[in-house]
Amino acid sequence: MERSPGALWRADIRDRDGFSRGGGVLIDDRHILTCAHVVADALGIPRDAREAAGEVSVWFPTSQTERPVPAEVLPQCWVPAADRVSGADVALLRLARDRPRDTHYASLARWYDLGFAISELRVFGPVDTGSRRFHEWESLRALGTGGPRAELVQLRATGPRPLGGGTSGSGLMAVVGSASPVIGFIVGGEPGVPDSSSWMIPMETAERYLPRLGDLLPPHGVPLDAWRELIRIFDGFPRMRKAADRDLLVGNLERAYPRMAALPRFAEADRDIRALLSGALRRPGGLVELHRLITGAPLEPERPGPPGSAEAALAGWIAAQALEPVLTVRRRAELYDTLAAAQAHRDEIDFRELYTRARGEFSDPPHTRTDDLITLARELEDANRSAEAGRPLFAFARLLTGELRRIRSPGPVADRLADWLAEAGPREPVLLPPAAPDDAPWYCVARLRRGGGDTGGYFSQISVQRAAEPPVPVFTAERPSPLDEVKRLFRHHYSEDAVARMPRGTYPVMEFFLPDDLLEEPVEHWPLQEHPFRMPLGRSFHVVVRAQDRLSVGMVRETFLPGKWRWFRERSARPDHLTVARLPSGRGEDADLLWLEAHVTGERSLACLAVAGTERPMRAVEIAVGAGLPVVLWLRTGAPDRGAAEAIDALLDGGDLAELPERLHRLRRAAWDADDHPGNHLTLLWCDADRLPLRPTG
Repeated sequence: MERSPGALWRADIRDRDGFSRGGGVLIDDRHILTCAHVVADALGIPRDAREAAGEVSVWFPTSQTERPVPAEVLPQCWVPAADRVSGADVALLRLARDRPRDTHYASLARWYDLGFAISELRVFGPVDTGSRRFHEWESLRALGTGGPRAELVQLRATGPRPLGGGTSGSGLMAVVGSASPVIGFIVGGEPGVPDSSSWMIPMETAERYLPRLGDLLPPHGVPLDAWRELIRIFDGFPRMRKAADRDLLVGNLERAYPRMAALPRFAEADRDIRALLSGALRRPGGLVELHRLITGAPLEPERPGPPGSAEAALAGWIAAQALEPVLTVRRRAELYDTLAAAQAHRDEIDFRELYTRARGEFSDPPHTRTDDLITLARELEDANRSAEAGRPLFAFARLLTGELRRIRSPGPVADRLADWLAEAGPREPVLLPPAAPDDAPWYCVARLRRGGGDTGGYFSQISVQRAAEPPVPVFTAERPSPLDEVKRLFRHHYSEDAVARMPRGTYPVMEFFLPDDLLEEPVEHWPLQEHPFRMPLGRSFHVVVRAQDRLSVGMVRETFLPGKWRWFRERSARPDHLTVARLPSGRGEDADLLWLEAHVTGERSLACLAVAGTERPMRAVEIAVGAGLPVVLWLRTGAPDRGAAEAIDALLDGGDLAELPERLHRLRRAAWDADDHPGNHLTLLWCDADRLPLRPTG
């Protein structure tokens, strides 16, 4: 067996004949994370099998132990890529005995939590040179999101040799300063892409299908260096090293948050401490409460503790991360008891609308139990820490109090909530997000989402919004509909409902959030009237689209897109080759794509792409969308290209790129009677990250 230096968490999954079928990542003493298709190949079963029974052999390349460890798929942890409609291709194996002593489990992190801090990506896998095959560390770079539902990350080998077969399941290590966490694992190539391309299942995607992974990952929003520092600080508390003392701390912390799930426990001390800290950070004010339980005294920033002590270090860490709680444990318990009583009015009050109004952002409530008041309150308490214009939690309580008093027979719950707000709320007035100026533009926002399953079709949602004010819901479909029916619903609800919510004579910007499979839908041709006079949207309104799927990817939503939008705005008045790319360039389509892949990474890289005159424009568009480019203009697939390149040049060279939607609107009006005019066949992806703050959706 080959012994190799490097990460002690690497595993090799083999079949009964001893042949390697792929890699894996040791995530704790008894569990291996890998691809489901690697396990299927090792078991000799179809890759889309609903169950995976039987044993595989797990070898550890860095271990001196020569014998393999048998392993089986853990129940409820088998998610094969059966229909390729998701990023699911994950499996969790349980070892029949503890890992070899000379191995160690990996430090895990989410891809998007690290952001631009990643300096290098590395994987240890087989390399084919044609004449021989061997294993070594290879460097890769991330090109952006892609694959089904944008749940994968496309990678490109930086060296001249492509990764060899059998790399699937191998952990991908990110170099971040002195740390090297595993942020995902290789899932293999995709049909139709070059051999040197491969894909990664990031930890956030694996966590989505295997929720138990969340107990092994740093909490959302906590930088990796800060997380490691917090673990080091808690190592300084003697009580944390004793299992009996940790049992007492966990019990007391769970009693302080009776409506939250129990904390996971681990036999190994450092893993148990990480789970305890992660659980505390997921609870509003949980780390401050844990500090009180350990020290026996409340946290006082003015008197953090003796210099150099663990108490002083923890107080400094909490202050640096802005984790002081909005509420005390007692006030939070009072609020949750009141909200539990108010939950009975879910049929009379739209809790989700109140959440959106209080938060003041174009974001959804958490995906799970979206009508659960306690879940919404927990989310809003976290939002309070970074809120500048208002206090979302207290604004939510005030709005809910008003709605409870509006309905018939609310009982005493409205008065209880009002009393709680008077005692626990801020002494200054509770402010909602500031109103937009009178001349601020209006938007009619249509969001389409795939129906999934066997039904197909699309869910649709329509709202109106002025500048960055909270959106006003107009219509939400309860079931998916075919696209033609979606068009009819949009036409009807805009004319009958949306218009009534805006000042008379308003011409809003028509903004469409579209899934990846609809990005080439000519929404500017959707009519607003029935026959015989069918005025298309693009003749009367500015029409732009936004890529809906990529907003579910934290790295794109919170790092790539805002960073590149800032860069675009800085350079829009003086655009140059550092900001804008135009394809084709004359190098050839494949060469253009390779060039594009090399120039879309980094915060100060390309921010605007224009494509015309190529047979497959969506190949370039997909790279741009996955990398978080905020502005993409392209001639749709199959459209007549006569004059298209010249029209795009005129749009880009006509002045400040911030006025691109207006210039495209004028071009569409000029295309009134000419079906082959480029103004009838251009799509503008315009993702304004300033107007719509992008936050995790749950």
